Amino acid sequence: MTPLQCVVLSAYALLSPTTHPSRQVIEQATRHRALTPTAKRVAVTLAEHAGLMERGRLTEFGRMAAKAHLKRLNGQGSGA
Repeated sequence: MTPLQCVVLSAYALLSPTTHPSRQVIEQATRHRALTPTAKRVAVTLAEHAGLMERGRLTEFGRMAAKAHLKRLNGQGSGA
């Protein structure tokens, strides 16, 4: 998972209720991907330039991208 994906998914997880199943999937996927503060800032900047985030918050495009990536994560978990 790239730092950009990690940042977008983490922001998406914050929008989900703590009991929502997608939040658990995201937390498992990002658990081993600890970003340094510098890497996180770079990833957020890239996400903003790509239109996925605005002022540190997910845009609608970012939500759609997070949902699409979440489907791929769920597919990997159920297919293995």
